[in-house]
Amino acid sequence: VLFQAFEDTGQLPHLIESVALHRAAADATPPGHPDHVTYLNDLGVALRRLSERTGEIGQIREAVQIAREVVRATPAGHPDHAGRLSNLAAAQFRLSERIGEIGQIREAVQIAREVVRATPAGHPDHAGRLSVLGLFLMRLFERSGGTNLLAEAIAAGRAAVDATPAGDRNRPGLLSNLGLSLQRMFESTGE
Repeated sequence: VLFQAFEDTGQLPHLIESVALHRAAADATPPGHPDHVTYLNDLGVALRRLSERTGEIGQIREAVQIAREVVRATPAGHPDHAGRLSNLAAAQFRLSERIGEIGQIREAVQIAREVVRATPAGHPDHAGRLSVLGLFLMRLFERSGGTNLLAEAIAAGRAAVDATPAGDRNRPGLLSNLGLSLQRMFESTGE
């Protein structure tokens, strides 16, 4: 409830209290209990959001560590596997943004590719996850070059748009992300 209150209002005290409560729930639930991984996942997501607001590197490092643990504990066939991989990709990307190491963004891209592979076509999050992969690829291109990365970003963006019907509220954002990739390709190649 507090995490949603933060999402709705942007009030940082809600998020800080949410992190504390998620941590208490994870600590109070023994490993091996069916809810332990769920509570850890919630804690990792809340820590990532908190680090986005505070800029504290320790919070995002902990979020990545927790997300890795959650993914290791979630088998590939589990219904939450792709979503938890997506949380790891997001945390890894945020960490790469904070510390600026090229290896971190490469890892975020690799995880995002896994997320797309683990999300079946027709899944409600499929198009969004394709678009996120495109954005991560574009950021990796900005750091390392290589139009092959932009070509992959464009392909992911096109697939995201193609998977989203006209009139869907997410379609404008997907079109914008695809447009950014195409613009970067033009700036790079002149085509």
